[in-house]
Amino acid sequence: MYDIEYLLSAHNSSCKVLEYFINKGLVDVNTKFKKTNSGDCMLDNAIKYENAEMIKLLLKYGATSDNKYI
Repeated sequence: MYDIEYLLSAHNSSCKVLEYFINKGLVDVNTKFKKTNSGDCMLDNAIKYENAEMIKLLLKYGATSDNKYI
């Protein structure tokens, strides 16, 4: 089973769908994944997949990362 935050920020995920979930308060952009890639967050995923549009969207909504390599 995957975390919804992981799925919403995975490779080829829709920014429109993600923004809908954020605006409805259904996800927190800074939630750490508990299952796949445990400890990572949505911004880490977007960076890993080099999704510039998603990175911009997540930063717009206050996303942060503890990843020391970014």
